[in-house]
Amino acid sequence: MAIGQLTATPVRAFLAELTELSPASRKHKRAAVASFAKWAVRHDLLAANPMDRIDTVKVPKALPRPASAADVAKVLAEICSRRPRKETPLDRLRDRVLFETAYVCGARPSEVRGLHVEDLDLRLDDNTSRSTARAEACAPSCSDDRGYVALLKLYLTPAGYTAGPLFRASINGRGGPLSYDAARRCRDRAAH
Repeated sequence: MAIGQLTATPVRAFLAELTELSPASRKHKRAAVASFAKWAVRHDLLAANPMDRIDTVKVPKALPRPASAADVAKVLAEICSRRPRKETPLDRLRDRVLFETAYVCGARPSEVRGLHVEDLDLRLDDNTSRSTARAEACAPSCSDDRGYVALLKLYLTPAGYTAGPLFRASINGRGGPLSYDAARRCRDRAAH
C-alpha cells in the first residue's frame, strides 16, 4: 500500500492487534502512527490525516503505591540514629513524631509542623487522635493506630506540652514553633 492510500481502516486493524499491550504502550504506538500521519500530510503525501478518525487510547490513572511497612520502619529508625551532637533525646523523639505524623497524614513535614497540641484528642477512653478546626490542612486521624497514639503520648509527657505548637524548636531556648527551615533541615538530614 502506498502512503497516499493510508486510511483509518488499516490503522484501526493495526491498533486492534495490540490488545495484549498495556494501555500506555498502545497509546505510545498510536502516537507514533499519528506523528507519521501528521508528517505525511505536511509533506503532501496524504490528503487527510486518518488519525483524525481514530479514538485516543485512555490510560487509567494509577494510584501511587505506598512504601512497605518495613521500609517505613527503617526510615523512621534512621531519623533517630544519625543526629548532630547538640540535639537532645527529646529533639530526636520530636523529629520521629514529626515524620511519623507526616507519614500518617500523607503530608510533608513542613505542613504538619504547624499542628498544635490542642489539635489532638488523645483521651484514654477511645485511644483516638482527632483533629479540631485549627488543623485545616493536616491533622492526624488515627483511631486504629495505637502505636502512633502511644508515640505521641511518649513525646508529649516528658516535654510537658499541654497547649501550643506540637513541634517546637529547642535551638533558640524558648521552645517556639518549629520553623519551616528547621523542618526542611530535619528532612534533609534524614534523607542522607
